[in-house]
Amino acid sequence: MLHATCVPGYFGPNCTMICPPNTFGDSCGGRCLPGCFVKDCHHVFGCSQNDTKPLPKVSQACKPGYFGLNCSLNCPTNTFGESCGGVCPPLCSEKDCHHVFGCLRNATELTPKTNSV
Repeated sequence: MLHATCVPGYFGPNCTMICPPNTFGDSCGGRCLPGCFVKDCHHVFGCSQNDTKPLPKVSQACKPGYFGLNCSLNCPTNTFGESCGGVCPPLCSEKDCHHVFGCLRNATELTPKTNSV
């Protein structure tokens, strides 16, 4: 599944998810340094505190399942694949949602069970 490159500060399906806490910019590749409060680390611009400088942004394309500075972070929980654009279905548990391949359980295992009368 291919996804367009997202604008800085966003990732995921249709580029609608903001970068995870303490990350920002292109491919969420910037990291706010320790000492920059989470509330001060803007998902597009980085740390807004004057005394802290964010690490440089990285705009390289990461392999599927990875994002961030040097593509060293796994996709956030319940997301996977290229640009972390895949989302595991609600019935797929966090432990079964692989950051590269998606849900490791097959569709029949994820079908809700109904009581027969």
